Amino acid sequence: MLKQSWPGLLVVLIALLLLATACGSGGNTTKSTTRTSTPGDLYVLSGASEQSATSASLSIVSFQLGNAKPGVKLPNGLVSLDHQHLYTAVARQGSTTITVFRTSDASTERTFRIAGTYTTADSLFDRAVISFDGRWLALRSLPANMLDTTIALIDTRRGEQIKTIKLVGDFDLDAISPDASRIYLLQRLTDGSLHYYVRLYEVEKNALMDGFIIDKSEVNETDMNGTPLTRQVAGDGSKVFTLYLDTRHNKAFIHILPLTGDYLGARCIDLPSGNDPGLLHYYTLALHDSLDGTSVLYAANGALGIVTRVDIPGGDELFNVKVNATVHFAVAQSLPNSSLSLHNGAKLSADGQTLFFAGLQGVWAINTEKLARNNPELKSYLQDRTLSSLALSADGETLYALDHQQGILALNVGTGQFSKIFSTPAAIPWGIAWIAD
Repeated sequence: MLKQSWPGLLVVLIALLLLATACGSGGNTTKSTTRTSTPGDLYVLSGASEQSATSASLSIVSFQLGNAKPGVKLPNGLVSLDHQHLYTAVARQGSTTITVFRTSDASTERTFRIAGTYTTADSLFDRAVISFDGRWLALRSLPANMLDTTIALIDTRRGEQIKTIKLVGDFDLDAISPDASRIYLLQRLTDGSLHYYVRLYEVEKNALMDGFIIDKSEVNETDMNGTPLTRQVAGDGSKVFTLYLDTRHNKAFIHILPLTGDYLGARCIDLPSGNDPGLLHYYTLALHDSLDGTSVLYAANGALGIVTRVDIPGGDELFNVKVNATVHFAVAQSLPNSSLSLHNGAKLSADGQTLFFAGLQGVWAINTEKLARNNPELKSYLQDRTLSSLALSADGETLYALDHQQGILALNVGTGQFSKIFSTPAAIPWGIAWIAD
């Protein structure tokens, strides 16, 4: 099991908006001058350019499907799992302004200020993490150093900082539990190896738990290495599933981390890697939660021609996690596009029976029931186009795919034909953030 630092991109983390705000826990509510979004509106990441797009250069704009009428505009930031709220932290002159936006109309629900220098910009989970419902926000102070670490724990609903955590050593953030009782950290080693330990800070005890968070099914596996690519979160916030790459050793794996329950460990699932490390970054994840508490996670790589299904039982015990099936399929030989970054590159139908995922070219679709029986049924669409981001309509009949050069393509899932290309209000559409329900 290998893991390393969060370099940039998943999910999404920046604030371009500097707001004039008042101090204190009380927040101002401002009316938006833009319209309220409607079901079916697409929220699109907009950047300066595909090659130079970073979290610091991105914003989020929405538009109505069919007429590309501009909707709301938001700074990029941390978003709750239901996409109802967006959170930013912007530092200025020794203090930091926390702002909670409603994504439906871009209005400010709450804004408040804390002492210190924190940010949601230029990071993915290493400087800022949020609980699945947006209630709890943890921020790592800047600048980072190897000697000590300060972390601010924020209650976004009450609009106040409830704890300041001081640690000796160099720690980055990794995840926070739904009740904010646990903060998972990455403790950086100083031996030049780029390795680190996964640690648990227990908030009520005001202390780090002794020992490390490891895959207990592996022997002597404590220090980690690797680069995160993308992440999925369980619908109740109880687990996070992160896909990591180690291109130096041509490895890809899923790190499963439970955030609740009595089991204080993790689980790593190795994925097929092929012969070209340059194709690993085409891996993407999709998650299907069931009412009985079980989950199915899919890791797909349309450039390598690989789909892996991982079955995850309910509860926090991870020893029964297993790879149910892995299928390989033929793909056209083509040089990888190193500048292409998948963002929301895989989507599941509402019933979980069809997985759509972007590849080196076009979109693939696979029947997940037949995949589980190792009898895959594959379809391909738009193989003459380079697509990087997907969204599926609520009725499951239309798949929206982002072509950086042409805009949003609407694909009729039943017929396999795309109806039109939507221009967007985004200056440079970089990824589909989400679609309004």
